Amino acid sequence: SFLNEFCRVMGNHFVKLDKKQNKGSVKNATEKNVMGPLAQKAVQKEQERKERGETSWDRGMSRQERERLDAIMADQELTSLLMDVDLQRVMNECSNLPGRMRMYMQHKDYGPKLKKLINAGLLQIA
Repeated sequence: SFLNEFCRVMGNHFVKLDKKQNKGSVKNATEKNVMGPLAQKAVQKEQERKERGETSWDRGMSRQERERLDAIMADQELTSLLMDVDLQRVMNECSNLPGRMRMYMQHKDYGPKLKKLINAGLLQIA
């Protein structure tokens, strides 16, 4: 799915960022709780992909998917929302607990942020 591919991109991004900042120690960034739960998952998936010897995570992406991903990555507001640690926790909670999305959609801080992600097609309400 698109979100899985996006998480892989972000995982690769965080691995590169961590190498620059922490001399290659992704564990340090995770332990310091710098990344939210979704970013941590993305980094873990990216490391596992590399350990399996798989080369390119984006091989199966269509041109349209790649363009959509590029557009999202270029949108600083969307990227910022997706990387927000608190919002990641909210999204994780919403995916695991029935009724949480409704609650957070009415929240004064999280509601508008979730609506932006929904409008951009990055979140779906079941």
